[in-house]
Amino acid sequence: MAITAVSPDMIARLKLLFREIGLDQKSALAAVQLVSGNVGALAGLTTTEKATIVGALNELSQRIATAENATAALIDDTTTDTDTTWSSTKIAQAIADGVAGVVDGAPEALNTLKELADAFANNPDAITNIMTILGKVVRVDQAQTFSAAEKAQGRGNLGAASEADLTQLAANVGDVSSLALIDYTDYRDGVRS
Repeated sequence: MAITAVSPDMIARLKLLFREIGLDQKSALAAVQLVSGNVGALAGLTTTEKATIVGALNELSQRIATAENATAALIDDTTTDTDTTWSSTKIAQAIADGVAGVVDGAPEALNTLKELADAFANNPDAITNIMTILGKVVRVDQAQTFSAAEKAQGRGNLGAASEADLTQLAANVGDVSSLALIDYTDYRDGVRS
């Protein structure tokens, strides 16, 4: 089909169309050149795969999956070991349980070290009173001095005999140091049956 006549309006519209197509092509070419310039050479990739970006991304994806699997194997909430760790949830729960154990029902105003320090600062006699009470606790690492009344109370608490009670018992029983040997030799020799 041959074009015999074209109106000037049609020619103007075709020129506009071709001009827009040219501008779009220049834009697309500029965008490709911009991206190409920013991507860099494939040889600069730190992956083993350097032939294509897709291959390098696939290799990277595989490495990430391998790292995730290795990391997942290190998280074990059922075991406490040097080769594993608990999840963050389990760690947070252990910390919360530890804090609850330390606080153990303390009143809200005294359930932190800061609140305790403030309470002691506001009442210096409290520390003196606590130290006096602790000084009356029986120690096993050093000698202590107690009054007769304190000793009697301690023996009563323990159900222990006093030195006077032991002296009286020894007087009532007499010398028993040789009884064990006599009983043994009598049984051995068949004297007692």
